[in-house]
Amino acid sequence: MRLTSLATIALVATFTLHGKVGSAQEHRADQPTKLITPFTLSLFSADALLRSIDGYTTVKNLGNSCACVHETNPMAPHSASVAKQVAFQAGALAATYGTAWLLNHYHHPKLARVVLMIDVANEARSVVGNYRVDTSTNYVTGKQLSNRR
Repeated sequence: MRLTSLATIALVATFTLHGKVGSAQEHRADQPTKLITPFTLSLFSADALLRSIDGYTTVKNLGNSCACVHETNPMAPHSASVAKQVAFQAGALAATYGTAWLLNHYHHPKLARVVLMIDVANEARSVVGNYRVDTSTNYVTGKQLSNRR
């Protein structure tokens, strides 16, 4: 994955959060709590970073000349196309953030944070699985990407 693709993901995250970080609001009883807190901002940033690493490692593994690795996530693109990976990861990040925002808007701030935490944990598992794929010996120890039989 090129540096420009990673920069595109970072810009999407930046413009999504633009104007929301640090804007103090007076909290009213009928108003939902602020979604952008230091904790949720850390979760969202970790999610964006892990998604970019996941996309990079997936493209690297799927583009290997041995053609011995395939994607096991049924929703993810099954090709080494950088554009498809960037679109998928950006869409998944937007869906996660949108879900957290909706939960927070409808007075479920704890569930909003849980959604972000689950997504960070899932992406961390995916990145670890991608890094554990050893294409040099045609042997896989991870679960996210696996060798074809």
